[in-house]
Amino acid sequence: YSFPTRRSSDLLLDTILQGISTAEFADVLFRASAFARVVAAGRVRLTDDHHSALSTSRFLDLARDLETAARLELDGKLG
Repeated sequence: YSFPTRRSSDLLLDTILQGISTAEFADVLFRASAFARVVAAGRVRLTDDHHSALSTSRFLDLARDLETAARLELDGKLG
């Protein structure tokens, strides 16, 4: 396994966020949720201290909240 380069990380971010200005809001929320999950997965793989574990947990919480908001938006209940 090789770690991603700065360039490949930038390309991943661009791909995830591509079309954000023209996408439906639910799609934007789903993309943000996916990105937060990717960040959390990377943090789990690269760190092992308590502070990093807490940060990872917060990214997972954010991902769940964004996904919930996306589903509410699809149902017309977000606000």
